[in-house]
Amino acid sequence: MSNFLCDHVYKLTKSILIAPMNPHIENKMKFFWAKFFGQYPMYFIAVVVVFINLLIVCRPSTFSSDFHWGSQPDDLYDEDGEYQDLFCEGTPVFQDSYWLSLISTMVVYITGLTVTPFWGFNWWMGFYLWFSSMYYQCLMVYPSMYNYFLSLRGETKKLFRITVALNILNWFILLVTYLLMSEDDSGYNYYDSNGQPNDSADYTDGSEYNIFVLGWYLFSPFWMVYFIIGVSTAFLYDAYRPMERENSHIWEWIADAITILIIAWSINIVSFSS
Repeated sequence: MSNFLCDHVYKLTKSILIAPMNPHIENKMKFFWAKFFGQYPMYFIAVVVVFINLLIVCRPSTFSSDFHWGSQPDDLYDEDGEYQDLFCEGTPVFQDSYWLSLISTMVVYITGLTVTPFWGFNWWMGFYLWFSSMYYQCLMVYPSMYNYFLSLRGETKKLFRITVALNILNWFILLVTYLLMSEDDSGYNYYDSNGQPNDSADYTDGSEYNIFVLGWYLFSPFWMVYFIIGVSTAFLYDAYRPMERENSHIWEWIADAITILIIAWSINIVSFSS
């Protein structure tokens, strides 16, 4: 079974990743715009669909100018204490204005710029749109990055060192993220130790922490590291060609072990997350 799967994975990887590793990208801007406009129509349709949903949920009659950096227990209640089904607040930059928030959100999403520092100008409308924006950022650096790795094609040792270095960088970024974002564990003080609601005047202001978290999380260069690791690994695979070696069976075991590890880790996260 392992031989069968690895053989087909190898053939698929070779056809997708190795075969296109031939031409040097001469016109970088032409390459970018060709890829960008090839994907943009589907992205634009998604933007239109989510805007329809946005205008149903968030409109002048459901808008509150009382901006908060975190959801409040009484968000769905008006000043008279009456429950309301729909509710929205302004963007971080235009906290008091519905129309400026709406216009800036449209501009940011149409141009695909929901990464740092532009996230403060828009309402959050879904992971697909943000990852599409991240895809555009990767497209911007891809031509130069691809040409660089193409110049190293076949140099297994250099590619291995680069791949290891990039993974260490990624590990360091994740470690720093964990250490910095685990410092604030006090919450927003919405409820007391007995689970009873506190007065709104006692709520903790989470603005500084949330600005930092969002700015860090949506900072596109951090996400580009994964993209570059993928390209580096593809060139390393092309240089080493493990399935063409006598010890190919070892890589079958490694692939199976990694698969089992990922499944076990996923089960662990789902089972013990709170």
